[in-house]
Amino acid sequence: MLGKLLKYEIKATSRIFLPIYLALTVFAIINRFMNFNADTFNISQGIALTLYIFILVGMFVVSFVVMIQRFYKNLLSEEGYLMFTLPVNHWAHIVSKSLTSLMWTILSFIAAFISIVIIALQGITLPELFRELSQMWDELYRYLGPSIWHAIIQMIIGFIIGTLCSNMLIYVSIALGHLSNNHKILASVGSFLGIYALGNVLSGTIAVNAIPQFSPSPSALM
Repeated sequence: MLGKLLKYEIKATSRIFLPIYLALTVFAIINRFMNFNADTFNISQGIALTLYIFILVGMFVVSFVVMIQRFYKNLLSEEGYLMFTLPVNHWAHIVSKSLTSLMWTILSFIAAFISIVIIALQGITLPELFRELSQMWDELYRYLGPSIWHAIIQMIIGFIIGTLCSNMLIYVSIALGHLSNNHKILASVGSFLGIYALGNVLSGTIAVNAIPQFSPSPSALM
């Protein structure tokens, strides 16, 4: 049943994200053929570049807004009564929405990277770009060695865990704020700030206590 929920979430949210990715790619291609030069920069180039930046930033803003909107509308509004009548555990609803949000976040970063590469091809050819990237990789590998793969894997795992934890924090904050009879949005924001601050205090306390406290021996002081 979790698979069906994921399919439903992806289908519902793809109507929002796919047009944004298409618009981002189109404006990246338009900017690709713009001859950006300080001496010849004109209004049309400025408009094209500004629209591209707005779409790029808006893509990540929409990712955040859709994550909140889907959770609140599907589970905490009147539509939630219908969702909870489905023969599926409650946790499956939350997991499906969190995984879908993670998927679109990753795809948004990929779309942003591809669009930047498209614009970067204005000054160099694709083989030259790959050659430059290959040289950068060789330098990194020469400096870090095989440990670079460990670093990449750790960054990927850290990004996934961090994104999922952030999603859960927002979901918990919205759910707690929904318990308030009045000012649900303010209560949700307050819950988020409170949980976030408490988490920082606890993590800081654990980190400090986990560090061994070394005291110099008398012989070391002499």
